[in-house]
Amino acid sequence: MSVYKVTVYPCGGIGLHVSCVTRLAGYLLDEELFKSDVEILDMHRLIRGMPDEIELVETYPTIILDGCAHQCGSNLFYLLKIKPAARIYVPEIISETGLFPGRARKVLEDSGQRLAREVARRAVRIVKGMRENPNYHYTLQKINAVGLTLCDYEVDVEEAFGYIKIAPGVYRPKDMNSLPGLEEKEIQL
Repeated sequence: MSVYKVTVYPCGGIGLHVSCVTRLAGYLLDEELFKSDVEILDMHRLIRGMPDEIELVETYPTIILDGCAHQCGSNLFYLLKIKPAARIYVPEIISETGLFPGRARKVLEDSGQRLAREVARRAVRIVKGMRENPNYHYTLQKINAVGLTLCDYEVDVEEAFGYIKIAPGVYRPKDMNSLPGLEEKEIQL
């Protein structure tokens, strides 16, 4: 099957600065370089079983942007029994280029921004190769998540966690302690 769209899964970590680099690389691909031809995957929507997210993974090739040795993106796809079309492993790019993610998260420092552009540049070559080479064909895959519950829309999280509403938009499990700093009043759901 010829490829007209590619999905990208950037590192979803929040504890490491390199996750900001991979997300910026994903945004560069999605918003600046390819617009509608690249789409960023959302792990949470995928695990929750949102049909549109599942369709993306099952229909289009995915490039994983693994930011660190935890390799969360690759491991997620392993759990789903889906093979990504490609993986970019940022620690090796850091070693090769000497670029560093930096220490800032809100706005990446110059080195982190250059690293993100380098990751995006390598992904661009892959996306272009998939889309432009008539000999590249992507085989459709189906999620085969044995033991995982996907698409379980029947779960009532309020009931499952025993949530009580204590303020507009704020809930806690009934069997847990009151939240400090809040004047709690149980509000009927």
